[in-house]
Amino acid sequence: MFTVLRNTWALFFGFGIICLGHGLQGTLIGVRSVLEGFSYLSTGLIIAGFYTGFLTGSTLIPIFLKISKTLDFPDPIPPVNPIIFIMNLIYQ
Repeated sequence: MFTVLRNTWALFFGFGIICLGHGLQGTLIGVRSVLEGFSYLSTGLIIAGFYTGFLTGSTLIPIFLKISKTLDFPDPIPPVNPIIFIMNLIYQ
């Protein structure tokens, strides 16, 4: 077990930093919206809508996957990768 932890500590450390950043972002959204002049009601509805969408999506996606029985991605996506790479080289 220690060998696995020794080989994957960077993965767990990165995941911890991402979780910490996500928690701080949630706090920042509430504070910043009040500072920008949004009402408490609209701020609460936006933040509640985020978590409602998160829970609804995590409930419905397994049902949709069970119905479709596959994950198909559209074909036009792969040709976009070289275009993005070339645009990155041009506009640097």
